[in-house]
Amino acid sequence: MGSVLTVKIPNSTGYSNLRLNVGSTKNWGYELDLGAKIIRTKDFNWDLNVRYSMNDNKVTSLYKGVPEFSYGAFSYAAPYAILNEPFPALKAISYFRDTATGRVMVNASTGYPITGGPLKNFGRTTPKHILGAGTKIGYKAFTLTSNWEYRGGNVLYSDLGRQMTFTGSGKWTEDRAPHIFPNSAYRDVATGKVVPNTTVNVREAEYALWVDSYRLIAENFVVPAWFIKLRDINLSYAIPSSLVAKSGIFSTATVGLYGRNLITIVDKANQFTDPEFSFTTSNGVGVSTTSQTPPVRQYGFTLNINFK
Repeated sequence: MGSVLTVKIPNSTGYSNLRLNVGSTKNWGYELDLGAKIIRTKDFNWDLNVRYSMNDNKVTSLYKGVPEFSYGAFSYAAPYAILNEPFPALKAISYFRDTATGRVMVNASTGYPITGGPLKNFGRTTPKHILGAGTKIGYKAFTLTSNWEYRGGNVLYSDLGRQMTFTGSGKWTEDRAPHIFPNSAYRDVATGKVVPNTTVNVREAEYALWVDSYRLIAENFVVPAWFIKLRDINLSYAIPSSLVAKSGIFSTATVGLYGRNLITIVDKANQFTDPEFSFTTSNGVGVSTTSQTPPVRQYGFTLNINFK
């Protein structure tokens, strides 16, 4: 399948963007849908269904041998089309780390993490796995239905985290006393060797650490994008036909209550947003900004009437 994207080109051409078929992707997957009637009696019924799908893809070729294309968002975090990787894949500015230990490299004088790290591929931004479950329970004239869904196997970048770091409103900025940056190391000036940091506190933890260093490392705001949601729950009551018939014009009537998005469970590292929302609905999924309105819970009342 071809991939048509709008890509950036040098402004010296007289244009800023060019729409072209940048390459090809291969998609594959499978689906499973199971349903069962658990209980059937005169007054009580219970149905259950489970759905699962796995969808995967890979970029198999790119335009004229180019290894990757950035697609929108920011210079420090954006979805990419990368050869032989799932599309879209999220690349973001990461920490400089000691290759031997994985420790974060900090400045030997200030104790701040070193900024300007490499763009790292953090993985796919679209869910690989989707699992849904629904149930329907009927007791006499009452019916209760609900649907749950899990989506996962992907990541997201939240620019809201970057902005909350700037304002100091993020919980992760609450440690403003002198401290050693966690799991850090620095290059010793005397020996030239990388050593674990056990002595160098961050120079100023009230503002500079967060705004001038931590905020600029996009890896801090890349989190697992899995979620579990109660998509909807509905309770209805069928008004007895003997009562409805007295109206002279109605044959059946049902009243009900419903709720949508009442429960959302996300990864504990995701302190930012609902993973289902991105700054765009096109190929740039996986990046969330402050331009989205927050998702809402919905409550409602229904009345269904059929005429004779």
